[in-house]
Amino acid sequence: MYGKMYSVIQYSSSLTSEPFLYEEIKKVVSLKLSGITDEEIRRRVAEENLLNYKSIKQASRLLPVILKRIVFLDSYLADVLVNGNECDSKMIALYLLMKNNLLFQKFVEEVYMNKIRSKESSISKVDVNDFFNKKKKESSIVSKWQPRVIKKLGQVYLKILYDAGMLNNTRECNVLRRDIDYSLFK
Repeated sequence: MYGKMYSVIQYSSSLTSEPFLYEEIKKVVSLKLSGITDEEIRRRVAEENLLNYKSIKQASRLLPVILKRIVFLDSYLADVLVNGNECDSKMIALYLLMKNNLLFQKFVEEVYMNKIRSKESSISKVDVNDFFNKKKKESSIVSKWQPRVIKKLGQVYLKILYDAGMLNNTRECNVLRRDIDYSLFK
């Protein structure tokens, strides 16, 4: 599942049930920066509802996802995530998600960044469908997924980009933001 440097090397549909988790990641990283251990964070999530979810079960299910994502942080990135401006902080959270989900990483590289480079203004449903059709041809893993899973992933990917501040969502389309420093993705 993970490669030499711990980044994910297989495609996964896990993001259908794992949102961006920006605020939660920020909260957990802040605790880790103050010296609190993973075990203590787990205890506080269970006993104090640290992540402020309606159910402890949901928080307990998502905490391992958060801990898995933040494994890629060094102290500098952790500090920027917690104390930096919102745009930089969200870009780091997005980077962490990309390091943990290869298919989403490919979507950002092959769809989003190609749109930015080609000076196009939006991502359409056709772009999303084309990406997944291409991946179905390339990957035996993706080719086995039900159409509803692929549709949901497309929706989730666009929602994550919106939540990260990379898209302005309108009724008609998902408009690309051009006022962001995309050097992190090069």
